[in-house]
Amino acid sequence: MFTKDMGIDLGTANTLVYVKGKGIVVNEPSVVAINTQTREVLAVGNEAKEMIGRTPGNIVAIRPMKDGVIADFDTTQAMLRYFIGKAYVRSMFGPKPRVVVCVPSGATEVEKRAIIEAAISAGSKDKDTYLIEEPMAASIGAGLPVEEPTGSMVVDIGGGTSEVAVISLGGIVTSTSLRVAGDEFDSHIVNYIKKEYNLAIGDRTAEEIKIQIGSAFPKEKDETMDIRGRDLITGLPKTINITAPEIMEALHEPVYSIVDTIKQTLEATPPELAADIMESGITLTGGGALLSGLDKLISSETGMPVNVANEPLNCVAMGTGLVLEHIDTLKSVLVSPRKIRFKFKLLSKGELKLKFFESYKKQILTAIAVLLVVASVFTAGRAGNANFLESTLGFVVTPLQKVSTNVSSFFSETFSELKDGNNIELENKNLKAEVERLKRENKRLSLLDEENKKLSSLLEISQKYASYDTTASQIIAKDPGNWYNIFVIDKGTSSGISSNMVLTASGGLVGKVTESGYTYSKGMSILDSRSSISAVSVRTGDLGIVKGDYTLMNDGLCKMEYIDSEAEIMKGDEIITSHLSDIFPPGISIGTVKEIKTDTNGLTKYAIIEPSVDFKHLDTVLVISSDGKMEEVKSDNSINEED
Repeated sequence: MFTKDMGIDLGTANTLVYVKGKGIVVNEPSVVAINTQTREVLAVGNEAKEMIGRTPGNIVAIRPMKDGVIADFDTTQAMLRYFIGKAYVRSMFGPKPRVVVCVPSGATEVEKRAIIEAAISAGSKDKDTYLIEEPMAASIGAGLPVEEPTGSMVVDIGGGTSEVAVISLGGIVTSTSLRVAGDEFDSHIVNYIKKEYNLAIGDRTAEEIKIQIGSAFPKEKDETMDIRGRDLITGLPKTINITAPEIMEALHEPVYSIVDTIKQTLEATPPELAADIMESGITLTGGGALLSGLDKLISSETGMPVNVANEPLNCVAMGTGLVLEHIDTLKSVLVSPRKIRFKFKLLSKGELKLKFFESYKKQILTAIAVLLVVASVFTAGRAGNANFLESTLGFVVTPLQKVSTNVSSFFSETFSELKDGNNIELENKNLKAEVERLKRENKRLSLLDEENKKLSSLLEISQKYASYDTTASQIIAKDPGNWYNIFVIDKGTSSGISSNMVLTASGGLVGKVTESGYTYSKGMSILDSRSSISAVSVRTGDLGIVKGDYTLMNDGLCKMEYIDSEAEIMKGDEIITSHLSDIFPPGISIGTVKEIKTDTNGLTKYAIIEPSVDFKHLDTVLVISSDGKMEEVKSDNSINEED
């Protein structure tokens, strides 16, 4: 009557504890603050989360859970002990609680065993510590008919993992565990703000952005939000305004990873169950289900009805609680710790005690019986009963030979298996190390291949401008503003870079240098409204001035003005730099004509130009000295000046 049963949703972002008869009594972040010098736990939960990013050097606030499994065993144990102690104050003579802990469906046996060991060390009862897979717990907590012979599909999007499962008759028919979830959403928002605005923000700010204006589907009304961070160029605090469509773009990759996983799971679902899901719909649970428009996107992509569960954040914890409330009928959905424990020991340590007694019980009992008979024989012999000794030896020797052979074989097989187990374990470690080495090597080769392509492209450009001095440079920052299009490169006066030098890329003209420092320079692209370049059509020889326009800049376009109204220039014509420029060498590709329009005065017309360079993905440029001989660039697209 004094037993306290509790279910624990041990999540990457938050931990919830359900106590039987009381409901959810603990709901706090899975964060622990520790002293790095003494390894002392200073705070857990809400108090520790407030310390993230605000601690001195010797104190660090960490998340001991990663992708739904334990990343730091000792810290997780301390965190669990705190949460269990907060939910159930145990007296000196009181029993230990029975605990059910949630795990991702894709967790390995070692990861499951680590969670069990952490729960037991934190104070749960050894024999009554169970695991339940998160999609099953989420389905039960969402009120789905898991025990009925009908298909139910649940998508649980937590902090570290997204679980997609089809459930019927109290079991998981098919499931997929994807390690992309809420934390990955935050990471993509951080990287997007850094790339587009050169602004560094923290995970907490990214989470606030996701909650307030984050969306997976276009909204009827665009929302905006002011955010603060550190400017990566100046190093000073800065405030910018971002919009909901921008955040939707930032979340595109992780959101569609989840959508693709849902489609793959549906493809592996039996037809009858798929028909049930088509009728009942897909149920979303977990914190990620609260992302605005996610249900609409999944419904649009799959053609199935999608429902967000009531209290999606609490579904998994409520599911473990309902299992505890109806333990007799729902115990089949739990994973017993004993099987995991023995399997873990056999794999990791080669301990064959269980196999020893279970597999060779008969041989052991026979050996004991033989020893007793032999003891009796020698006792009788010492007493002088020769006839009994002779008959007994004749009766015993033959079976004894068989038994000794069996026992010898038994020990030989046992030690052989022990040796093989250790060899397999060592071989497994070596293979894992080799796999990690090959992964690192593959990544290194991929980076080298990418760098090689960039260098080959730059070499091709430099060969075009053989009569000029050229310097390869990386773009290290871009101006996030909407009025100008400038960027910063990693070469300055120390590398011979000065103002008005020409900037090119593999596609064509990028712009020119406007300002030079000792180790960096600023460049202005042809999209900038202040840019002006003398240009000519390759096909017709019609002249004009290519200028940037702030109304076209965001679309990556510019325009060519002052074209004669009688000019035969048309859509698709290539535009290059003309021989009239004092800065830009003639013959450099600027772009192609996308559209022709007539000016309001009727005397001239202008063309909308799509640049040859992909400015959105531009990261490397070639700086060309304009002090060399101003001869036309060698190109098949060059035109004859006499024409």
